[in-house]
Amino acid sequence: MKVIWSDTAKLHWSKTLDFIAKNFGVSAVETFIKKTMEATKQISAMPDSDPVEPLLSDFDADYRSIVFAKHSKLVYTIYDNCIFINDYWDTRQETTLLKNRL
Repeated sequence: MKVIWSDTAKLHWSKTLDFIAKNFGVSAVETFIKKTMEATKQISAMPDSDPVEPLLSDFDADYRSIVFAKHSKLVYTIYDNCIFINDYWDTRQETTLLKNRL
């Protein structure tokens, strides 16, 4: 299935990359990118295998999420033959922020 990233997801993921680069170096950025790409491939191959995101269970859409690093999730929805990554989420943030961004 085709995977499309929202502007919001790209923005928050990019900010995380900047933070990792400044605090942990290029090697850590490369590792993070690799983990993200592996998660994206997994979502594409088996989109229904990840659970519905509990923080968003009261929304009408079925938001699913995949944890791909210690504190990192990709939150996505499935539309027809397309997977839409709605947000990159650092799980250490206040949970209301995620709801407000979607």
